[in-house]
This record gives sequence, C-alpha cells and structure tokens, in this order.
Amino acid sequence: MSSFAPGDSIAVRGHRKGRIRTAKAVIVVADTPEQISYWWPAGTIHTVTEAMLVPRQEMFPHTLAELRSGQWSLTTSAWEATDVRATTEPGSWAVVWHMWGQDNGEFVCWYVDLKRPHRRSAVGFDTYDLDLDLVVQPDGRWEWKDEDEFADRRQAGLISAEEAESVQRAAEVMIERIEGRCPPFDGSSIDWRPDPAWRPPRLPVSWDRAPLR
Repeated sequence: MSSFAPGDSIAVRGHRKGRIRTAKAVIVVADTPEQISYWWPAGTIHTVTEAMLVPRQEMFPHTLAELRSGQWSLTTSAWEATDVRATTEPGSWAVVWHMWGQDNGEFVCWYVDLKRPHRRSAVGFDTYDLDLDLVVQPDGRWEWKDEDEFADRRQAGLISAEEAESVQRAAEVMIERIEGRCPPFDGSSIDWRPDPAWRPPRLPVSWDRAPLR
C-alpha cells in the first residue's frame, strides 16, 4: 500500500479480537519512512464503543467488561477541548501528541500514548491503545497516567507479557527524551499549525469494511 499525502483524511482504527473498537478521523501531516504524523481539531467526530462514553470513573470497568466478553456496540462522539497533532516513528510503541487549547490556541501539554505500532491499512493506520500514558507539562514535569488500568488489563490477560515489555521499553525511551529535553520535548514544535486549507477530517467511506491490520 502506498503512502498517504499531507492533507489526506484517513482513519486511525483501534481493534481487538478482530473487531473495531475505535476509529479516529484524522488529517495526514506526514507519512514517510521516518515519521507518521496526523492532526485532528476539537469537534472532530470519532467512532468509539458505548462504554467509552460513561463517566470516566466508571469507564474502565465498563471497557474491561467489553473486552472480556468480546461484545460491544459502536457509537460516535466529538473530540473536545483540544486540537491535536500526533506523531510516531514506524514500528514504535509510543505516539507523542502535541495538544493546543481549542479556544486560545495555547500549547497545553505533550501526551505520550503507549500503544501497538501503527500498521498501514487501505484506509489509514491500525493500532491498539494499551491504556498506559505519560502526561508532560510545558515546563518538562511529567507523570504517569492510567497505571492502575494498565495493571488491570495485564491481570485480566488482555495485555501479553511481550506487549507489556515493549510498552515499558518505549516508556523508558520517552522518559529519557523528556528529562533530557530532547525533541519534541524541547518545545521546537509547539508553534506548528495546520494548513489553513485543510478541511475537518472525516472517516473514509470504507473505514469499517477495509481489512484490519
């Protein structure tokens, strides 16, 4: 499959047990052998499971129940509050988000999303979020996010030992970059802005039919 061009609207899908759990509509920023990068603004409509829309303190038990049963229904939800550019290296288990406030355009934070490496599909990229993240403030302070949920998934057998090890290695690399203020955590990309000609992303017509990768 060929690379996508900047400005293309594609789907970033998350799947388990051969079924889609999420489908994020995004605009391609870069798709090269060195980098995969894409953007979505606040208000973008994404596809999620119904359990992902319950209050946050209840969400993880509900999504865990979905994963254990292998049964879930899809619905849609609007991304709120921030505009996001996500960047990863092909084969990496970490995706770095730059997040800007919807109202004022000010840089909010970096968010390191630890997940399965992106695999190219006919409609975009496929991956799966492994429920462990790092939140990095503009001044370089950082903290773990969702450690308990990651442990619960491990205990339930939903994240393999190999996946957990890969996530840990990726996190260690990210923490070294964060603490060393290495790119992108040096602030060199926080002034990036999308091409004003880009239209809001929409899921490709065949987003739910293209074979999963």
